[in-house]
Amino acid sequence: MDSTAEVKRITESKWGWELVSPFLKSTQEVFQTMLACGCEFGEPQSGPIGRTSDQVTAIISLTGHIVGSISISFTTKTATNILDRILGIETDEVDDFVRDAIGEVANTIAGKGKRDL
Repeated sequence: MDSTAEVKRITESKWGWELVSPFLKSTQEVFQTMLACGCEFGEPQSGPIGRTSDQVTAIISLTGHIVGSISISFTTKTATNILDRILGIETDEVDDFVRDAIGEVANTIAGKGKRDL
């Protein structure tokens, strides 16, 4: 599914365009500028965050006029590829370097998204 169709589907969901749109936009910007690649969105979820063994998730808390949290999840392969793109370090395992890289990407996405709310 292309990004335009995905954004249209999300705008029709119960989360509302006003809250979701800035974070989708910031995710696309961060992937294009920091990682020099595109991205695909999965199904947005509300409520407790599930976890699988092949997933790396960063959770960012929001405070101020919008209170809540945002999570962004990657497969292990995508997370290790992000580290390689940011620092040129190749690995097949999730370690502190991978977690730090994912945290940095998530912080940047959340900061840009919150700015645009």
